[in-house]
Amino acid sequence: MIRNKYFQVIAQYIVILIIPIFLITLNARIVINSSSLYHYGFEKYSITDITRISHQDLMSVSESIRDYFNNAEEFLYVSTVVNNIKVYSLYNDREIQHMVDVKKLIQSSYLILNISTILLLLMLIFTIFKHRKKIVNTIYPISALIKYGSILTISIILILTTLSFFDFETVFYQFHILSFSNDLWQLDPSRDYLIAMFPTGFFFDTTIIIGAMTLIEAIILLIFSFFIPFFITKYRLS
Repeated sequence: MIRNKYFQVIAQYIVILIIPIFLITLNARIVINSSSLYHYGFEKYSITDITRISHQDLMSVSESIRDYFNNAEEFLYVSTVVNNIKVYSLYNDREIQHMVDVKKLIQSSYLILNISTILLLLMLIFTIFKHRKKIVNTIYPISALIKYGSILTISIILILTTLSFFDFETVFYQFHILSFSNDLWQLDPSRDYLIAMFPTGFFFDTTIIIGAMTLIEAIILLIFSFFIPFFITKYRLS
């Protein structure tokens, strides 16, 4: 009986922790694979003027990058037109090797998303099974987990967003130190097209977009967690 109680408590904490992980990795996957992000970034930071690559060709390159993140190819080889000259390999060896690391990081986030999705579904099934004789009772524990998970998510996003607004350069630097075991990410925009196409501002905007999406979703879930028990109680009393 005591073991069962401890298992339930641990399971509840796991679900609460998984909710922000699920939302952040889900939104990261959506944003990273959105052509609108690249269109917006290339326009905002005048990447055509910097790289001498037309906007249409930039979008074609970004499509190749998105395909690379989702396919089984080890290396990223991209051809395009730079200043009216055909270039058969836009990125140099250092950039290509860095993209190998980036791809591993992104695909790891995909894996984390898949695992968190499965765990959330398993916990939902477990809760429903536990209260199968009176299914309406599942609403209360589920709504509580959603509430605390949403609060945790909102707290994390507000902290990260505040840090990003005050000193994104430091946050971005620390992210690279923690995420990569080499210095291949240290590129020169005057000669490396990868960093010229994707300046720090592009990643700041991406971070804010992912954060905003996650924050909105967490707030909706938080409101949902308060209203559902209220309606259930009202229904049972009527």
